Amino acid sequence: MRLLYITDLHGCEWKYDRLFSTARRYGVDVVLNGGDMLPKKGSLFHQDRFITGYLRRHFHEFENAGIYYLCYLGNDDLGIFDPVFEEVCGVFDHVHNLAQKKITVLGREFIGMNWVGDVTHIEKTLDGLLPQAICKNCRLSVIPKT
Repeated sequence: MRLLYITDLHGCEWKYDRLFSTARRYGVDVVLNGGDMLPKKGSLFHQDRFITGYLRRHFHEFENAGIYYLCYLGNDDLGIFDPVFEEVCGVFDHVHNLAQKKITVLGREFIGMNWVGDVTHIEKTLDGLLPQAICKNCRLSVIPKT
């Protein structure tokens, strides 16, 4: 299975176009988009227009090419548009909103988890991460390098 991982496209259409051409060129079976998919410029309250317009057409290209597209919205994408995103993804057989789901594609399981608190402060040393990182609504334990 050839997998292409991408993230932080922030609604940039030329980057989405390049993603499709790259996936086709390299014979990719699955694209995994890790979030921050929607535009940050202009009014964030128009992100739904990007989902129902450009993103729907983008997904249609992958559907027609037979390339699976697994994705979820990220922390820069407004949560009020999750239902619109779910509805658009649900139109296609090869496109799946992976948020908080387990999906099997080509015999492999993919588990999506995009509801993770942002790290607000993390201390680093020259040798790597210190044992603790502090984040909103959670406590991370980081295993230092040995």
